[in-house]
Amino acid sequence: MTRRCFLFFPCFAPSAPMFTLELRLSGADLTATLRNRSKTAQRYLHQSMLQPVTLTLVHSSGRTVEPEDMRESAKFDNTPYRHLYQTLAPGAAVPLLTAAVTKGQLRWGPLWWGDLAPGRYTATAHLDHRLKQWVDRETKQTGTWPDLWTGPLTSNPVTLNI
Repeated sequence: MTRRCFLFFPCFAPSAPMFTLELRLSGADLTATLRNRSKTAQRYLHQSMLQPVTLTLVHSSGRTVEPEDMRESAKFDNTPYRHLYQTLAPGAAVPLLTAAVTKGQLRWGPLWWGDLAPGRYTATAHLDHRLKQWVDRETKQTGTWPDLWTGPLTSNPVTLNI
């Protein structure tokens, strides 16, 4: 994209994304990593029941294979506690989730695919970073992180042979 300048408005260029989500396969381990691309420390929330990294799995035929989502039947505390938010230094990366790809099965956080047909699949990770509010567990005080980045992230696609 090019820089655009107008008579009454300053020049601007598209800003780089604050975070990127990277998906890597190393042996049988599939890992989603969050990287801070900004020049300042950034706060983020990743919690497998509240705001998980999800995975889209597409068979080589083009058919999306739907997982079983364990959150649908689980009872859990869905309070966004203040201590769940972490800070990531500029340029730093943190692995959010790692799963082992086994023959015919894949468990990814609260998502589970069983009885996968042998073949080639494309996996893509997603994180919809949307929660800004928090509750302090001890004092019950509530608040929001006013400068917290929110938005969707999508990783690079990775090919899996199952």
